[in-house]
Amino acid sequence: MLKVEIKSGQMYLITLGIFEHMDRPYNKIAGCLYISALYVLILTLAIQFLYRYYALCDTCLTLPKLFVLYFGGILLCFLEGFAGMLLFRDMNDEDTMKIREHPMYTDGDVGYMTVDTNEIGAIYHTIMTQFFMILVYGIVYYTNKKIKAHYQNANFDGRTKRAHQRLSRLMIIQLQ
Repeated sequence: MLKVEIKSGQMYLITLGIFEHMDRPYNKIAGCLYISALYVLILTLAIQFLYRYYALCDTCLTLPKLFVLYFGGILLCFLEGFAGMLLFRDMNDEDTMKIREHPMYTDGDVGYMTVDTNEIGAIYHTIMTQFFMILVYGIVYYTNKKIKAHYQNANFDGRTKRAHQRLSRLMIIQLQ
């Protein structure tokens, strides 16, 4: 698990759970893997909507095209997640003292990485992360709208239309 704390203009990504007492560089690797996994999870939900859109509304999604979409997206997720290896600083005494002021972290060593929130690299990383999220949710919105229009205009019986509505609702709930 990763916890984010902001103190004195510094953002701390604190590794908790079983990886809590990891030393460098393993704390950075665990943090970057966690961030990458979150990106991949959100990407996978968007790919589900794309696959369903192609299955219902467009020509069938071929295996090579699905491969490029999914694994290209996963590659981008890991590149974005592991950009933290370059952006975030390792633990140092000054940052450790700041983080130990918080009562939750006074017992034992805690693995963390930190970045100055005013650095251009951190700002760029945040903007790219937000762009990725907007793109993914845009794909979900567009494909869901097209899927709804397709099954409302198609010659499906009432049960099939209700099943598609429930499936769409379930897929949207996954995003929350």
